[in-house]
Amino acid sequence: MILTACQPTLPAAPTRVAGVLVEPASDLEASCRELLARKDWLPCPTLLPNPQHVQVRSLADTREFFGVELVLGAPSEAYAPRQRPDGFPHFAIVDADSGLGRPAMGRRLQDEVIGGREGTLFLDETTEGFHKDHLVFIWQEGEHRISASLHTWDRLEEAKRMLAALVSGLR
Repeated sequence: MILTACQPTLPAAPTRVAGVLVEPASDLEASCRELLARKDWLPCPTLLPNPQHVQVRSLADTREFFGVELVLGAPSEAYAPRQRPDGFPHFAIVDADSGLGRPAMGRRLQDEVIGGREGTLFLDETTEGFHKDHLVFIWQEGEHRISASLHTWDRLEEAKRMLAALVSGLR
């Protein structure tokens, strides 16, 4: 079955999701678009926690371009509160049919609508790999499958709400 995406409505102003302020990320959009020139059908985020401190990085190896990741710092096993997206946002948008598109050992949670898009949600609880400790949502837009991956934290329902907000802001 091919699922098509609806275009969700963006909040006009910053909003709180799972206790975290999510703000427009207009300054990052140009950097994201530049990195995605090779796969211009991949969307860029317009909403992020702490967008003024987030870095946009290309995800590629010598053979393939996968997409982009948006990060602030790195996860800290010693300081659990930093695992929340206001302390450590790690959000990736990749070609779902690429080498990084799907979690290697992800547990399929369910088919659902997230951020206005119909797709499948996975949880990768493995101890290694790109999607380690990530919620991964995969959906179809036109001819392309897209994967959005968010580093999760101990409150899974909060992480799902944050993923929904970030996916709703993809353009």
